[in-house]
Amino acid sequence: MPDVTIFEHSNFAGLSQVLPKGRYNDALHELTIGNDKLSSLKVPQGLIVRLYEHSHFQGRYLDIKTDTAAVSPFWQDRTSSIIVYSATEPSPLTREVVIYFDSDYSGQFQILKPGKYNVSDLTIGDNALSSALVPYGMLLRLYELPDFQGATFEIRSDTQAVPLEWNDKASSVEVAEAPVPFWQINDHNAAVIGESVEYNGVRGISHAAGERANAAAVAGINDNNGPGICGESAGVGVWGESKTWMGVFGNSESTTGGAGVLGVGQGAGVIGIGKTWVGVVGRSEATQGGGGVLGESNVGNGVAGTSKEGVGVYGETTGPNGVGVLGENKSNGNGVVGKTQSTTGAAGVWGEGPGHGVLGLSYTWVGVYGETRVSGPVGAGVWGKHMGEGTGVMGESVKGIGVIGKGAKLAGYFEGDIEVTGDIRLANADCAEDFDISEAEQIDPGTVMVLGEEGKLEQSQRAYDKRVAGVISGAGSYKPGIVLDKQSKGNRKPVALLGKVYCKVDASYGAVEIGDLLTTSPSRGHAMKANDPLKAFGSVIGKALRPLTEGQSLIPILIALQ
Repeated sequence: MPDVTIFEHSNFAGLSQVLPKGRYNDALHELTIGNDKLSSLKVPQGLIVRLYEHSHFQGRYLDIKTDTAAVSPFWQDRTSSIIVYSATEPSPLTREVVIYFDSDYSGQFQILKPGKYNVSDLTIGDNALSSALVPYGMLLRLYELPDFQGATFEIRSDTQAVPLEWNDKASSVEVAEAPVPFWQINDHNAAVIGESVEYNGVRGISHAAGERANAAAVAGINDNNGPGICGESAGVGVWGESKTWMGVFGNSESTTGGAGVLGVGQGAGVIGIGKTWVGVVGRSEATQGGGGVLGESNVGNGVAGTSKEGVGVYGETTGPNGVGVLGENKSNGNGVVGKTQSTTGAAGVWGEGPGHGVLGLSYTWVGVYGETRVSGPVGAGVWGKHMGEGTGVMGESVKGIGVIGKGAKLAGYFEGDIEVTGDIRLANADCAEDFDISEAEQIDPGTVMVLGEEGKLEQSQRAYDKRVAGVISGAGSYKPGIVLDKQSKGNRKPVALLGKVYCKVDASYGAVEIGDLLTTSPSRGHAMKANDPLKAFGSVIGKALRPLTEGQSLIPILIALQ
């Protein structure tokens, strides 16, 4: 029997590869024409070619039994793995799950057959799972803790990015076969059912012209409470294609919530692809809460829209209280998720309006949450920019704090002036300034410093030294509240000029009491009690806030250079 031949371009052109019966996985470099390159193929009689959307025989699939000069637009340049099998053999089914370290099915991966996998069995690591390929009819259950303990989360379809609260949170997993839902036909369900395990559950193609140019390829009308059309498939539940108007059109006259088109799937409930305009158009004339498009899904997307030039999903309302697009999640997931693969600044979610561009409302957590995973010092979790004279980012709280900043390096960074109409409250103790220090690595906080010959500060080592500059800040429980002239280069340390600071004091030149003036001492880097008022003029460091009767120790002082 001749073998299958696949081609890079339509009409059997471009690079080609001959495939005998077997399995071909691009992840193992077994497709020599390349990943996502297949456009046409020749299939001898008696053979079937199953195309898979993802590597490892995962994702949506399509069986082709005859020579095909051009695969459908959906499958154009989309194939990542292939199985060639005989028409007399049972259809191959994928029973393995693939888990990935990163989102979008990238990074280190692991193939899992049905069974349980504890933390030691996960080669991608503990708390590392970010995306997964889960074929139709399979279930991936995530456990928060090792030994299959703690909270759980179930995934029943390909998931490019697990919900934020489960990203990098799984310590053990279980793979099992999942029951496939079955639809019963009755007065309150679908008027039309399409069910397929190989291709489209229902496919409608309209080439009507003239007066019927706007006729729908498939129209389902239900006068009861159910949807006009329901399609269920391991591939596409309902597929509609039209040359002049709607590929799929659904109309429901229900007044109790019935949808014109309802899509239910383990992956996307409804997929709309538009090459020049919107992928899915939904219009509702209801006056009390009817949605233009309603999509429901157990674990995948309720509504997914993809467009190469226009808008994937477009929502429009003309009412003063209406919502163009509303996303609601009644469990622990996200109501609306926006993604972009642009590297030139395009937004995952874009909001535009004469009022709020984007408005987020939450009753238990943050109203709007922004996160970026770009490496390096670029990118912002939340970016606000005003093109006029208004405020780029504004934080306001009725009873709490308007803006909170927290960072590993800095909590906040400002370019330009800062104006404050209220008080500035600093939790730490002193006002310090960075100075160049001689032998900086050998000098501890609390050391008394004097001006050196070359402008650098050095440890004090003589009594009543008028070159005294201050005390190295940061000793004990007192940390600097303000640091002036902060620079990252050179051997620099903050020197307390004002406020409270812990200081090295030597009581061998006289016991120190609370309120005593302190000056430099012969002991290197230590202060002492200023016993001679005449010599002390110009060399006073500050006042003692705690007594020291003997020996050397760190005590708190009030900096008051004079």
